[in-house]
Amino acid sequence: MSELIKRSEKRFRFIFEEGPIGMGIVTLAHKFNRTNKALSEIFGYTGNEFKDISLSDIFHPDNASDYLNLIKLVRSKDIPFYKVEGQFIRKNKESFNGSLNISPVFDDNELMISYLLIIEDTSEKTLAQQKLEKIYGLHNLLNQLLKVPFQNRPAIEQLESILATMLISSNFHSWPAGVIFLMDEDNSDLLTLSASIGIPHDVKIRCAQIMTGGCVCGECAKDGNLKFYTKHDCNTACFNAYMRDENVAFYTVPIISRMKVLGVLTIFMISDSANEKYVQDFLVAVSNVLAGIIERDIAETKIKKSLEEKMVLLKEIHHRVKNNMQIISSLLYLQSKYVKDEYSKNLILDSQSRVKSMALLHETLYQSGDLSRLNFKNYCAEMLTNLFATFKIQSSIVKITTDIENIYLDMDTAISCSLALNELISNSLKYAFPNGIEGELFLSFHADGDDQFKIVLKDNGIGLPEGIDIMTTHSLGLQLVHDLIVKKLKGSIDIIRDNGTTYNIIIKKLIYKQRV
Repeated sequence: MSELIKRSEKRFRFIFEEGPIGMGIVTLAHKFNRTNKALSEIFGYTGNEFKDISLSDIFHPDNASDYLNLIKLVRSKDIPFYKVEGQFIRKNKESFNGSLNISPVFDDNELMISYLLIIEDTSEKTLAQQKLEKIYGLHNLLNQLLKVPFQNRPAIEQLESILATMLISSNFHSWPAGVIFLMDEDNSDLLTLSASIGIPHDVKIRCAQIMTGGCVCGECAKDGNLKFYTKHDCNTACFNAYMRDENVAFYTVPIISRMKVLGVLTIFMISDSANEKYVQDFLVAVSNVLAGIIERDIAETKIKKSLEEKMVLLKEIHHRVKNNMQIISSLLYLQSKYVKDEYSKNLILDSQSRVKSMALLHETLYQSGDLSRLNFKNYCAEMLTNLFATFKIQSSIVKITTDIENIYLDMDTAISCSLALNELISNSLKYAFPNGIEGELFLSFHADGDDQFKIVLKDNGIGLPEGIDIMTTHSLGLQLVHDLIVKKLKGSIDIIRDNGTTYNIIIKKLIYKQRV
């Protein structure tokens, strides 16, 4: 039996001395009686030095009273043992997180003679847990930042939104300020301050524009490498306001896309855990988000500029076509002055009217903001004014009434429709009211479903002669009307000869065919 006890004591002694966890025997007077190697490594005291200090010397002042009260409860046998987490003090006065387990030691007579103290240094475990929490927090924050580029806002506002989201996040309470510089489009050696949060006004003025290689941010833009600086590493004048605190540091991260530096992100922070790999990885990920926003803005700007240039070019084309047609119209008018035959003269004037109608269409287009569609209501108003002037008819003689819906027609439909209406209205003004008799002209234009339109043109003049059939007539004008409405616009035209002439017209919207 005594041999078993000896082996058991030997085993306990080995575990006590060589165990990886700090252990010690403490007297009821709170003095160390015996300690192991692990406890010496944790606190920095030798075995003999432990005997010269008391238990309260290793307790952190914030926790000491709580620990001592619990020891009293163990001694009074109110609790058999206890384990708590708290802070402790090493020999060099450094505090650390640890776990404390105290249990009573009894003699053969069941009398308490000492305490068994077990202490584990959990500071690394705590730091690891905190690091994991920060990484998880940064992951969630990055998910928030990824949503910013999809907001329909200007690029600069999106950049400021990313800075603000980062700096007000619970993960970045120690990150008081940030700034984003963008590379100048016209000068690759120049950076412009484009977004900032928490930067003093005088610093923003001083750093409104910086040269690549001229300061920390400029060097980052020039070599494309991430940089980390503390108070002792950096003497840049513009950042001295933030570097007064010894614990402040900052990152400068290049914003790169397709091997090209687009700008620089600079973030100020407390330097305790700033130079961590996970912080660097997060900031690089943020810079990638920024690169996406900047690159998309550059692409949209180029597209917008290209569209504006094409718009100007198209307007110029329409303007020149209109001018050329006006020249042709003027030439036809001058030619008519030299024609003695009235029939031939009328043919020339009819051609002039058609040319003027086409010129008006191009003029209306280049004056509008949309070169692919024509506001047909505005066009009809101008066309009627021009026709009345061409045939020298006063509005007091022939009164015009319109009921035209505010409709936009595509170019192909608008050209065919305008030519047909020009012919029919010209015929009414020339022939329906001979010898200056008074009358009325009515024009309506409305959508009739999704893909067709209904037009009504009516005059109360002398009426279209019964012998004229628009299908077989030899009149160029009426043949043109038939071909445009029936063949080109896939529509129909119905003529009613009752108290004048009424044209009921249905036209189809043309389906655009891409030009090759």
